[in-house]
Amino acid sequence: MSQDVVPETVVLEYESTAEDLRETVRVLSRKRRGLTGLVCRPVTWVVLGLLGAAVIAAGAGGRSGSLLVLGAVLLAEAVLLPFLPRLSARQQIKAMGSLLVPCRVTVDEDGMRTVTAAMDTRMAWEAFGSYVETDRLFVLRGPERSGMRGGWLAKRGLAGPAEVDRLRTLLDRRLPRA
Repeated sequence: MSQDVVPETVVLEYESTAEDLRETVRVLSRKRRGLTGLVCRPVTWVVLGLLGAAVIAAGAGGRSGSLLVLGAVLLAEAVLLPFLPRLSARQQIKAMGSLLVPCRVTVDEDGMRTVTAAMDTRMAWEAFGSYVETDRLFVLRGPERSGMRGGWLAKRGLAGPAEVDRLRTLLDRRLPRA
């Protein structure tokens, strides 16, 4: 008598929150490479601020209006860039609005299925490139060249620490940790 192997399944039930989305955007923004990734790095903000201050000083000494404007723009960028992930999350929250509802997520060897009152979506593991674990979430990141695509699984939707471990084990089998 043969036994069928039943794939491991982990079920989460939770209501998504704006904080989930903010944290996900923060994690996903760290993923970016190239020029867009550079924008999210603190060293970039410091360099822009110092450069802006130097350009303003040079413009003030030479009474150059265009250098003063350039310096002011660089300083403004240095101040505003750290807030881009938060602003992006805020816009996405407004756009998603009614989608931040109670959901049931089933994770198994084939991928992930999310069911809410308004949708039923299935995503295979190939839609993801890696995952990051935070204190509150498992953030699933899209493949390397897919921009900021991704999703999250809220740990609060699991029955307890043993379920968190089971989900982590399943994710480790299917995706690399970032």
